[in-house]
Amino acid sequence: MKKTVRGSFAGLLAILWAVSLSGCLTMSKNPRPSGHVDIQVLYRSVRCSPESRSDGAVWIDDLQTLSRCTGESDTTLADSEALKSGPVDFSRYRVMLIFMGQKPSGGYSLDLMETQASLFDETLVIETQWRQPAKGAVAIQMITQPCLVLMMPRGDYQQVRVVDQAGDTRLLLPVPSAGAAVSQ
Repeated sequence: MKKTVRGSFAGLLAILWAVSLSGCLTMSKNPRPSGHVDIQVLYRSVRCSPESRSDGAVWIDDLQTLSRCTGESDTTLADSEALKSGPVDFSRYRVMLIFMGQKPSGGYSLDLMETQASLFDETLVIETQWRQPAKGAVAIQMITQPCLVLMMPRGDYQQVRVVDQAGDTRLLLPVPSAGAAVSQ
């Protein structure tokens, strides 16, 4: 009887040790965010202007650049639902254009999954959904260039990581320093 109790106790200790170790490993793989930042979609389309064949992102510092990158006129953008409350105050907010690049058909799109991005040290993580047509699906045959324009408050973050619905990093973009030229 003593051996069974001792063996059970040793087995219980081994299980508790394994569970606590796995908890530590999980914590290191999935650190908790140090904060959250509100994100707003300003514009979404399957026809944006960046003539890139691959995905990417750029910072936008004024309405004219936003107009040029999206292919929309300043007045069309100003009439968009997201901008009805007024123009973007670029001194308080950052605007980022995320694009998928040129695609051979319809069925591709970009969406924001969460209206709050997570802050991990100096990296802001934005969760997006990258859609593509299912293999063998019927899609409109036209070249598309899906994009998503996001607005976020300026903050202490030094880079933005854009992840897809699987949690894979799609883009990593440094935040320009004050007075630095904006990527185009």
